[in-house]
Amino acid sequence: MSYFIFFFFVILNIFISISLAKNFKLYDIPNKKKNHKSKILLFGGTFVFLNFLCLLLYFAFTADNNSFIEKNFLNILILNIIIFFFIGLVDDFINLKANSKIFMILPVLILNFFFFEDFRLNKVSFFSLIYEFNFFTSFLFTIFCIFIFMNAFNMFDGINGQSGIYSLFFLTYLLFKEINIYMNIFTLIIICSFLVFNLKNITFLGNAGNFVLGFFLSAQSIFFYNLGMITQEEIFILMFLPGIDLIRLFFTRIFNRKHPMVGDFNHIHHLLIKKFNLFYTNLYLFFIYLFPVMILIITKSESLSILFGIIIYASTIYFLKKN
Repeated sequence: MSYFIFFFFVILNIFISISLAKNFKLYDIPNKKKNHKSKILLFGGTFVFLNFLCLLLYFAFTADNNSFIEKNFLNILILNIIIFFFIGLVDDFINLKANSKIFMILPVLILNFFFFEDFRLNKVSFFSLIYEFNFFTSFLFTIFCIFIFMNAFNMFDGINGQSGIYSLFFLTYLLFKEINIYMNIFTLIIICSFLVFNLKNITFLGNAGNFVLGFFLSAQSIFFYNLGMITQEEIFILMFLPGIDLIRLFFTRIFNRKHPMVGDFNHIHHLLIKKFNLFYTNLYLFFIYLFPVMILIITKSESLSILFGIIIYASTIYFLKKN
């Protein structure tokens, strides 16, 4: 894909997404669950979606006719980012209740499982232990993994820069593994373009953008895991921080008799931002992303990497809560 043409569409989509957000009066209104004090034009999700759609359609139309798996993967991505974008957009407009979002997301994931074989996890290989799934256990495990990560990714987006920087980190590791190189390079450009506006507090991803990115990262992880290009341990390490933060809050909220999927200000980024400014909070979060991966690259030990990740996360929460 010509870089000139791609940058043209990126710039064009900035104006299109801003215009759409203004015309439909799509603003993120501050409330007791949000940090910002004034309403923000919510064009970030539309901007990411439009660029993703242009990028995926280009790859779909230029893919080798004999590359069925690649085209099938692209079809999965195109169909799902459209569906999840509009689910997220509805949520951005009317602020859906947690149960409503669950019942909108789950049917889409179930249909994906039945109609797209590339979307299924048929086995788990963890620390040299291999377990082959039957159809039913594959169904449960696949739906569970995607649903949990998409929600973890969405709930993890609580401060400017966080989801964008995390996505850059995730995609950079995929490039390090030489996975889906061209698509991920262009995706990095899209996210960097969004971060220019996000870090200046001009716009947010919103639920629409988070659902699109969350599914994109999930789908890549499953597809290339099935091809043997990335291990389950590596995926676990990449998804570690949003996942463990969701698990902690899930049980904390249940213990406090609250809905486990309703947001609050108890995420790790909320605790950090109370102590530090935005720059140092994002820098510290990036360190938590990076450190376990560096341990993995240097030592080749998944167990050591995961152990250090848990220690860093647990000690961070402990000291933030204590102080």
